[in-house]
Amino acid sequence: MEEECFPRGGSLPKSDQSTTKKRKKESDNLFSFHEEEEETRKKKRKAVSEKPKAVRPEKVTPTKEQPVKILRFKDLSVGFLLLGCVKEAKDFELVVSLPYGLTGYVHAMNICEAYTKLLSEQVEKEVMLENLTPLSDLYSPGMLIRCAVSGLETTAGGFNSVKLAVDPKLVNSVLVAASLQPGMLLSGCVSSVEDHGYLVDIGVGGSKAFLPRQKAQVFLKQANKGAALRVGEYLNCVVDEVKNEGRIVRLSIVQSEVAAAFATVEQKWTLNNLLPGLVVKAKITKVSSSKISLSFLSSYTGAVDFLHFDLLKKSAYSVDQEVKACILWVDPSSKNFRLTLRQSFVQPGSSVRQLSSSLVGSVIEDCAMKSMFKTAGAFFQLGEGTLGFAFMHNLSEKPKGVEKIKDGTRHTVRVIEYSPMDETLLISLKTSVVEGLFLRHEDIRAGQIVEGTVSTIEPVGMVVKITNYLSGLVPRLHLADVELQHPELKYKTGLSVKCRVLTADPTAKKLILTRKKTLLNSRLPVIASFEDAKPGLITHGFIVSIKTYGCIVKFYNEVQALALRSQLSSEPIHNPEEVFYKGQVIKVRVVECNVETQRILVSFKLTEEDDDEEPTLKKPNPKALEIGKVVDVKVVAKTDEGLDVVTLPENTPAFLPKMHLSDYITNCNLLWRHLEVGDILPGAMYLSSFKKKNILTRKSTLIAAVKEDDCVKEFSDLQIGMLLPGFVRNTMPYGVFVQLSHGLVGLAPKSEVADKFVTDVNEHFVEGQTVVAKVLETDEERKRCLLTLKLSQCAPDDCSDDSFSRLSQCFSEQQLLKSMISRKDDDGESITSLVPGKKLNLVVEEVEEDGTILFAVAQIPGAEKVMASNHNLGGKSIDSGQKVKAVVLYVDLIKSHVYVSLNNTLLKKKGALTENSTYFAVVQHVAEEFAVVALEGTSHLAAVPVSCHFNDTHRFESEKLSIGKRISITLKTASAEEHGYLLAVRDSTEKKHKKRDKKTPESAAPGSCIQKDLQIGSVVSATVKTVKPNSVVVSIDDKAVGFIHVSQILEEMSEGSFPTSKLKPKQSLTCRIIGARDVKSHRFLPITHPNFKQSLPELSLLPSVIEKEGDLPPPKNLNMYSVGEKVTCFVLKYYKEMSVLEVELTPGVRGRIEQLLLSHTPKVLKRPEKNFKQGQALSATVVSLDASLKYLHLSLTGFHRLEKGTDLVGRVKKVIPGSCLVISLPFRKTGKVDLFQLSDCHAEAPLDSFSPGQFVRCCVLSTSATTELSLRKSRLNPESNISVANPEITSVESLEEGQCVSGYVSAISEKGVFFRLSSTLVGHLKFSNVTSYYVPDIELYKKYIPEGTLLTAKVIGKDTEEKHVDLSFLPEDTGKPDVIPESTGLKKRIVRDPQEQSDKRKRKVSQSETKDVPEKKKKKKKSQENKEDEDSGVEVYCREDKGENKDKTTDTKDRSKQSISRLEVPAGFSWDVSLQTLRTSLADVKESSSDSEDEEEPQPKTKKTAKEKAMEKKEAEKELSKIEAALMDPNRQPQSADDFDRLVVSSPNSSILWLQYMAFHLQATEIEKARAVAERALKTISFREEQEKLNVWVALLNLENMYGTEESLLKAFERAVQYNEPLKVFQQLADIYIKSEKFKQAEDLFNTMLKRFRQEKSVWLKYATFLLRQGQKEATHKLLQRALKCLPEKEHIDVISKFAQLEFNLGDTERAKALFESTLSNYPKRTDLWSVYIDMMMKHGGQKEVRDIFERVIHLSMTAKRIKFFFKRYLEYEKKHGTAESIQAVKEKALAYVESKSSVTTS
Repeated sequence: MEEECFPRGGSLPKSDQSTTKKRKKESDNLFSFHEEEEETRKKKRKAVSEKPKAVRPEKVTPTKEQPVKILRFKDLSVGFLLLGCVKEAKDFELVVSLPYGLTGYVHAMNICEAYTKLLSEQVEKEVMLENLTPLSDLYSPGMLIRCAVSGLETTAGGFNSVKLAVDPKLVNSVLVAASLQPGMLLSGCVSSVEDHGYLVDIGVGGSKAFLPRQKAQVFLKQANKGAALRVGEYLNCVVDEVKNEGRIVRLSIVQSEVAAAFATVEQKWTLNNLLPGLVVKAKITKVSSSKISLSFLSSYTGAVDFLHFDLLKKSAYSVDQEVKACILWVDPSSKNFRLTLRQSFVQPGSSVRQLSSSLVGSVIEDCAMKSMFKTAGAFFQLGEGTLGFAFMHNLSEKPKGVEKIKDGTRHTVRVIEYSPMDETLLISLKTSVVEGLFLRHEDIRAGQIVEGTVSTIEPVGMVVKITNYLSGLVPRLHLADVELQHPELKYKTGLSVKCRVLTADPTAKKLILTRKKTLLNSRLPVIASFEDAKPGLITHGFIVSIKTYGCIVKFYNEVQALALRSQLSSEPIHNPEEVFYKGQVIKVRVVECNVETQRILVSFKLTEEDDDEEPTLKKPNPKALEIGKVVDVKVVAKTDEGLDVVTLPENTPAFLPKMHLSDYITNCNLLWRHLEVGDILPGAMYLSSFKKKNILTRKSTLIAAVKEDDCVKEFSDLQIGMLLPGFVRNTMPYGVFVQLSHGLVGLAPKSEVADKFVTDVNEHFVEGQTVVAKVLETDEERKRCLLTLKLSQCAPDDCSDDSFSRLSQCFSEQQLLKSMISRKDDDGESITSLVPGKKLNLVVEEVEEDGTILFAVAQIPGAEKVMASNHNLGGKSIDSGQKVKAVVLYVDLIKSHVYVSLNNTLLKKKGALTENSTYFAVVQHVAEEFAVVALEGTSHLAAVPVSCHFNDTHRFESEKLSIGKRISITLKTASAEEHGYLLAVRDSTEKKHKKRDKKTPESAAPGSCIQKDLQIGSVVSATVKTVKPNSVVVSIDDKAVGFIHVSQILEEMSEGSFPTSKLKPKQSLTCRIIGARDVKSHRFLPITHPNFKQSLPELSLLPSVIEKEGDLPPPKNLNMYSVGEKVTCFVLKYYKEMSVLEVELTPGVRGRIEQLLLSHTPKVLKRPEKNFKQGQALSATVVSLDASLKYLHLSLTGFHRLEKGTDLVGRVKKVIPGSCLVISLPFRKTGKVDLFQLSDCHAEAPLDSFSPGQFVRCCVLSTSATTELSLRKSRLNPESNISVANPEITSVESLEEGQCVSGYVSAISEKGVFFRLSSTLVGHLKFSNVTSYYVPDIELYKKYIPEGTLLTAKVIGKDTEEKHVDLSFLPEDTGKPDVIPESTGLKKRIVRDPQEQSDKRKRKVSQSETKDVPEKKKKKKKSQENKEDEDSGVEVYCREDKGENKDKTTDTKDRSKQSISRLEVPAGFSWDVSLQTLRTSLADVKESSSDSEDEEEPQPKTKKTAKEKAMEKKEAEKELSKIEAALMDPNRQPQSADDFDRLVVSSPNSSILWLQYMAFHLQATEIEKARAVAERALKTISFREEQEKLNVWVALLNLENMYGTEESLLKAFERAVQYNEPLKVFQQLADIYIKSEKFKQAEDLFNTMLKRFRQEKSVWLKYATFLLRQGQKEATHKLLQRALKCLPEKEHIDVISKFAQLEFNLGDTERAKALFESTLSNYPKRTDLWSVYIDMMMKHGGQKEVRDIFERVIHLSMTAKRIKFFFKRYLEYEKKHGTAESIQAVKEKALAYVESKSSVTTS
């Protein structure tokens, strides 16, 4: 777009000849066509006789020098030729720099014809074409190209725009084939790639140019432009050879040949065909201050203006000097041209090197004016050797200001542009430009505050004008902090606004702004690049996308960051969309930034100090205490999270979290509960600062680590292997985050939190829990470290000392708390004064069902419950009200519960004990941190830790202490005075196998039975070294290494368990050697190598093996297993390539389980590797022994062979269309599933839902030669009461006459239709029983009921002996629509007496049955048949009546359909269709009903006389006549659902009846029934009746709109789009929305339609109608422009006409007139447009305006027939609205027209 501030000064000397040809005045051919032809002939003769004259050189007259004028925009015209330089190349547009600072644009459609064709093909196919190369790859900046002006425009903003074309047909239009000469330098574009070269489009008509591949390859190699030329590539071509008078031209593009291609006289260039870019050798004829005159090509003269030679070197030019010059531009109309002496252009094929300058935008002071050129501009000295040129309009704001600029005066200027074609800096002296903040996009930076005015409000946002040359867009999302629904109400055009720059992209000339108040007022630093994002930086951003895993935040210049869900808030957020919204401005903290990968992580979690908007990085709190300082604190407030405290004596505020009150969770809860405001708490240490708060801790482990300097202060101090105390900061599904001292945080992955398998981390760790972590790995760059919490890694070998210290600390803290509580308690004795071991006298209050005793609490103040468990009764029988003596076991201060024991042993006097002695003890009570045990044989109570370490959180039930459990302990204290308990730890040498302990005498020393030598059968002591899923590596007496197989750990195990997880490293075990394992192969060797020289011991932990006396039995081998035996196996690995799971049964026996035998659930079989983990215990069944005797075949499904009734899972192997499924079964077998065994309910194309590889559950039906299977749910789950829609048909005997059955069409032949009822039974239909229509060709049957079609048939006969079944598809038999649709137009069959047909059928079917029947029975049957024959009269009457009314009914139906074009159901479903058209159908229904009733009527037992029969017949006829008369009454309306059911059965394809049925239910407010009727109609109406189905869909949409929800409406709409023509459904829904006044939904729907159906004219017109009715006139105007861009050109006239008509009827009449006038000016001979225009003006305009239009039309040049039509209309109009004079005037004009036409014809 050309900017207004750069007009190019001066004007060109006008030629005598007009620059533009005048268009001949259009005249009627009736009057002047003979004269024009004669004149044309004369001109042709004259042209032939004249010879071309030589052009004489211009005469130089010694007149006063005229001021040179330069080219300006107003001097340009279409066809003007210029030399340009590519400034910027985009994919579909070139920005071209032209002389004198002008800029032009070349669209991709103006490159060449071949390139345009490729573009059109790509648009049409909507697929990227490989041979279509973007312009950015074909054209490079700096390339010189020849251009032709193709269009000149002035934009709405007042800027000039020059449209250019490089199409050779336009650039070289002045050349003809005969003028082509060797050596000429032409421009061309590659049009196609051939085998031996390229065809080049040079734009010369009748000439074909060819470029040899050899020449092209030389050029490509020199220019380094790839392997081949591409279509559309611009070339500077030298004509190498000309043949056949220019019809064939050979070209060359070799750089050396192009560089030497000067224009010469021999090439016969003339003024008519000179082209820009031609380099000539010229002679200087005159040198002046403003131009240099040249002569070239012997007879031509030209000029070089002051911008195109170096003024500083003007003295170097002299008269008669020979120079090289380049033609700069050519005006073909005036034959004017201009040249340049700049060195960049005088070398053919060269390019411009400098395209811009660093001085652009800079302000330069004290610039002296060097020279002034009148009407053009002035040069200024910008610096040493640098000149700048200011055009005349840039010299001053006011015209008079130019007079002050004289030679030598100094001024302040601003460089506004660099012109590559002039090689000059362009400057401006205007004050507004010099002092302006922004001149171009490069001057604006992201984050700057700018001011501007509102230009326009667009759908995408608001356009803000910043300067005359710069505008920015404020997207709708950024118009305010919240999205505005109607921004036009807040922002008016011309309003001054302040914005902040979001994105500044100078390359794309894009400026995105924001009006969000938070961003405008933000004082935080700006992130405009990834380098700006420093960790810890606090800034503002806005949310652009919300995902389940977090939010995506955008900053400035499109920089984006991710905030993970865990970083969105301190509280857990499960669904971010419920908390945040798109466009929300949020303050974030940069957590991490990787510039290389351009990845930023941010957090929404901010400290309080972050709330201050200071543009600095986060700094530490200056008032914070020194980390590690221990202080006493005073409680000032209490919250759920912890305690607000102040340090003493400084009174510094701090916060002590609840979980930091102690290392022990119980003590944390105790302290938090009992501490009150004002309490003083000693020994708190400063830990860190968070939200301007000093965070303290009382965790003794952390305090001790800091005091002893056993911690790290910086991340760089971390070393692998360090053991560091810390606490759980956060738990995630994938691991635990542990915070160490000084704020360092590491991750312990889930696999590293315990030695055992952990399912859920949250079950074992809580936030704030104290742990000890070991450093596994550190990442210095990312400041991350990996930790482990495994006991084997973090705990010492002997944890007894650690356990004792932890237990002592726990009791010390409890003692402190009790002392605090006792000081507050003035009541004397309370629950806190109770100590363990104290004897109490209690009264039994209640005995609970589980044996627990509850005592009265009155004796113990503060106690809520005193109890003794069943185990603590000491074998006594206790009753309510009984008084007993008890001993306090444990006091729960949180619940205020007291636990006591009645055991007499504990009531005895205590004896003396010694420290570090070992005793057996029995657990009496288990608390959270310790267990209370009673030493056997004494009355002492001791406390034992329940865990050996802080990290010991994962214990199996068998490892946990429980009441009554007997354990071995080591006393650590001998006195209980301090804590009430003796403190003890568990004995580390305690045996783990209770059975073994019981049989070993108490006096025996541990390990006395262990053998010294390692032999099979020896019992040894071992220590666990490594725990693996399938084995455990142990160390035997610290001498040898052994293995324990997973099968040798537990006697009994549950399925799915992991036995090896029961063991942990460093655990002591007693094992027995059962065999050996080969060192190399790791094979199990049960007997060989007894001395273990080449093998390692294989051990067993099973008590049955250890206790076995004598020799061990031989291990079980493969041959010892029997088929069907149940075994326990352990998972090794799943092999995908073989689809088998390999397992181990024992150390020496392995098995394999094929995939289909792994589970009964297909979901498990899809991902077996995910469901079966290594080491997992499974229960399996032995299937067989492998032939290679290497492994067993096993099954996890419980069966080991296929039997009838077996329920199994198979895999679809093959789908045989229309036949069956082939299923792969276990045991390498295959089975077949017939169509009728796929489901309990038959479906159309049932096999389409299956694909090879799919897993399905099957039931085995038979295992004969072919395994038959069933997928029916009733077979798979026989116990469940599943409704079976289509029962299995096993034989002919299971069918009954009159039964309706479903099946599939099997075949159609001359004998009839064969219909499959089951896998073994096929029925037969005669063609007369297929349809009620007469079908002349069997192919029609195949068309409408092809093989595989699902249909319903009625059994009308069967022969059990011949296994034959006769069926019928007729509607009167099945109640279903006819299989042949009514729309085919076939004639109905001639219906005979149905009773005769029935009798005939019965006789034929029952022939075999009557062979052995006695004669009497035959006679009886015959009499019955005769009786039935007597009743046939009524039926004949009914059939005849039907036949007579058939045509009449059809006509009535057709008339009804024509009268209703579209059925809708607006509020209340107002129907206007009567049931008159349905009376015949009602009669048919009644007849059918009567027939069936007659057939089912039982035969009378007594024989009636003929008179009685006649009377009954007469009465029956009367009754039937009455019913028929009532049903055929045209005024009778349906009164019930049954009436409607009869109607829709008779006419199932009539949408009118279905819609009336729906309306009937809606009137009774039965919405669901109305929906059901609609769904039934959609299933019943034939798929060929598209309009009828659409009517029902529209009714359903109306129903959902009025009575349903928006969701139900959209679901119905989506279904309707699938089954109907989408455009029709969209239009119907739009009408529904408009009628129900849901205008917002209608507008959204129209926008969707415009995207989906942009080529449909009706959509644009419908939307325009909607907008005009809403009063949105401006939106309609914009819509028209969009429509013209999207629709084909052939539709444009019609669309404009339709829009104009809409404007007449609904919008602005003046705009409508303008549209018609504009169109008619371009297409004056479109009589249809004139006619419509006249019609519209008659309705909406005045009489004068109508007459003016008529006057214009009758004077147009048209055929006589068309003019006659308008004269007649003119005359009719005057007769209606005019006077006698006006009528006469029209007649006279018509007469004059006829006379003029006659005179012309005569002449």
